[in-house]
Amino acid sequence: MKVYVRIIVLLAGIMSLTYCASVGNRHPDYPNALESLRAARSLIDQPATRYRTMAQDDAVEAINGAIREIKSAAIEVGSDTEQVPAAGELSGQPGRFHDALELLSKARVTIDQDEDYYFASTLRNHTLGHIDTAIQATRRALVD
Repeated sequence: MKVYVRIIVLLAGIMSLTYCASVGNRHPDYPNALESLRAARSLIDQPATRYRTMAQDDAVEAINGAIREIKSAAIEVGSDTEQVPAAGELSGQPGRFHDALELLSKARVTIDQDEDYYFASTLRNHTLGHIDTAIQATRRALVD
């Protein structure tokens, strides 16, 4: 009888470990969000005329803040941020602010996912604030 109890306890332990390993931790897709933010920054950071607007500077500063927060959150959860694909060549055409807004929105949706780790979720919330600021500044740059 003791042998059966031990086998059942052992199987229950294996099953619970297997379940925990399959469920895993929930984290936003930090590398894809970084890719979108870097591409948006490249679009906004190119001066279309001889001067840059203050809104462009504000947007780039907010994006840089979001990138810093994402990197910190990714380090906390053990995600690799060094393998982020480059954005490639970007056109720099007048529609680039619209493209940047689309990329910023994509990054926001990517980051606005469940985060299991408390400190990383705090960083995620800061990142969302930076992205929202960048979206507002990019919209201002559209009308400048």
